[in-house]
Amino acid sequence: MLLSFGAPVLLGWLVSQYHAPAFKTKAIMFSGVAAFIFINLQIKHLWQGDILLYEPMQSGELYTYSIVWLTIAVVLVLGGALRSSKSNQTIYRVGIGLLGLVIAKLFLVDMSDLDGLLRVASFMGLGLSLLGLSYLHQRIQRSRG
Repeated sequence: MLLSFGAPVLLGWLVSQYHAPAFKTKAIMFSGVAAFIFINLQIKHLWQGDILLYEPMQSGELYTYSIVWLTIAVVLVLGGALRSSKSNQTIYRVGIGLLGLVIAKLFLVDMSDLDGLLRVASFMGLGLSLLGLSYLHQRIQRSRG
């Protein structure tokens, strides 16, 4: 799986670094999408042993997707906020979009299986992570401006 799904990530990054500058943005976008697919397939392989798309997902697998996607979104948002170039604004917007997707998934899919205190703890964890993200984003904006 590393060769078939990990190699395109590396090739996209190499094209963005060493090929004509006109292809840099497209190569980075390709590499990002390929990395996202590779990471999701790795999570599926971790939980199921094989990559069988017809197998039902376990709740632990769903939570793992949420945690990994939230981590990727936070890295993209903070990485895009650190620099003020046009390409980093695109990274910032992709991070915000992924963050919105994660929040929607948490509310619509992950919370449906939880009851009582687990649901409360999950809402608190999501709220605290969003507060931490907004705090770090404001600190980065203040230090830049």
